[in-house]
Amino acid sequence: MSDYWKDRFVEEESRVNQMAGKEIKKQQAEYDKAITRINQDIEVWYNRIAKNNDVSLANAKQMLNKKERKEFKWTVEDYIKKGSGEDSLKFVKELENASAKYHIERLEAMKLQVRAEIEKLYNDNGNGFKNYLGNLYEDQYNHTFFEIAKGTGMGIGSNMYKLNDKLVNTVISNPWASDGKHFSDRVWEDKEKLLNTLHTEMTQAFIRGDKLDTLIEKVVKRMNASRSNVARLVYTESAAYASKARIKTYEDLNIERYEIVATLDSRTSEICQGLDGKVFKFNDYEIGTTAPPFHVNCRTTTAPYFEDGEEEKRAARDKDGKTYYVPSDMTYKEWKSRHAIENSKNKTIKVPEGRYRLLGNIKDTRYNNVEELLEKYERKIFKNAYESAMVVTERGEIYVIKGDSNSLPVHKIETIPFVNASITHNHPKGLHEWGFSGGDFDIFRNNNFKYMRAIDEKYIHELDSEIYDVEKYLEEIEDYIKKPNELLKLDDEERNRVLQMYLASEKKLRYRRFTHGY
Repeated sequence: MSDYWKDRFVEEESRVNQMAGKEIKKQQAEYDKAITRINQDIEVWYNRIAKNNDVSLANAKQMLNKKERKEFKWTVEDYIKKGSGEDSLKFVKELENASAKYHIERLEAMKLQVRAEIEKLYNDNGNGFKNYLGNLYEDQYNHTFFEIAKGTGMGIGSNMYKLNDKLVNTVISNPWASDGKHFSDRVWEDKEKLLNTLHTEMTQAFIRGDKLDTLIEKVVKRMNASRSNVARLVYTESAAYASKARIKTYEDLNIERYEIVATLDSRTSEICQGLDGKVFKFNDYEIGTTAPPFHVNCRTTTAPYFEDGEEEKRAARDKDGKTYYVPSDMTYKEWKSRHAIENSKNKTIKVPEGRYRLLGNIKDTRYNNVEELLEKYERKIFKNAYESAMVVTERGEIYVIKGDSNSLPVHKIETIPFVNASITHNHPKGLHEWGFSGGDFDIFRNNNFKYMRAIDEKYIHELDSEIYDVEKYLEEIEDYIKKPNELLKLDDEERNRVLQMYLASEKKLRYRRFTHGY
């Protein structure tokens, strides 16, 4: 094979590694923050447990006093408020039960607080990692498609945008390794191993009578070991899903053969050295056996295999099948800005009663980042005489939707992935102010939104699908439900608030509101 293809795909593999490096830095930074918080939690409890510098298991086994129970409950409520995600719902319930207990040991309380930090760390990083893998898969498909199309004239402008959220989510949800484990399984296993080790270390510290510095040193050591595992996991999973993207591209472009291309330097493994230059049929593509990654931290890639001379073709086809030519030195960025624009994000799509368009993408879809983005948009639209909305999908795409004076065409839009998305919109003056309309509730449930906001002249309203204790949530409005006459005594705004809470509870949702002051 010509060096042309080897060079192109070695460059692509290098770019994947750079993407992985950025993801690693982001996740490890969160580890550093968690280590600081955990050390602070341990220090607080150690100071309470130690009596005249006498650290013992007996002291640690003492029950929380009234003041400590109250402080522990506050800590629990703060953790639950921050949210911990689907993977930690079981622990949230466990934490709620623990905070409600009258008898709880100081050692148990300390372990639970440490676990809360670990659960939040792994859940946030896990969600961020899932989004990263989805973006990487799509990125690699597009770049691989582009490089092949530019070099051969196959497919450019016709098949490239067949990828959709459902397909990407399906791909990253399926395990690639022979052990059948998904990346989330590996994250969960690492979390459980770390928790078990930390809890053992804490108990043994009291048995031995260790000083605070000794325990913190051991905790930091264990956390750093887990922190280093992040790099190995990110690099390996990145290589795997980049490989999956390439096989999808080969399939779409009917590539019959591919070549193994190793990065040959002093760090290249014997496995990859031995496979470098091997040519396989497309039907034989199997990650770990005939396609990378072949091992942890593998840097080997694949490239389409053509007989000499085929790569000299520079013909391309547009979306209508017409042939055109692109310069051999054209970059992916240049091509995308010139051709992808008409197929992708900058096009405004008209629908009955409105229009919508894709603005861009937010890489970090954690709650605080999404909330900040929605708030900025709300400041721009809350005085509009027509309804407007911003949607942030589960994968981070940012859409804006324009409606008319009293509605949004959400039910007409089929291409935006609303499942687990977040949305905000305005209520023009005089229209269903002080709460969500019946249509808002229907839109939320029918489209399986995760989070909805609405802004009027005075309030921001929130509706979300978080799991919560229904009985606890209804305590505030219980009297009004039992005694409707009491409801009539409230002013209009307060009555609307109570009714909104009741309507939300019937649909297993949670409603909140607060003044914005804009």
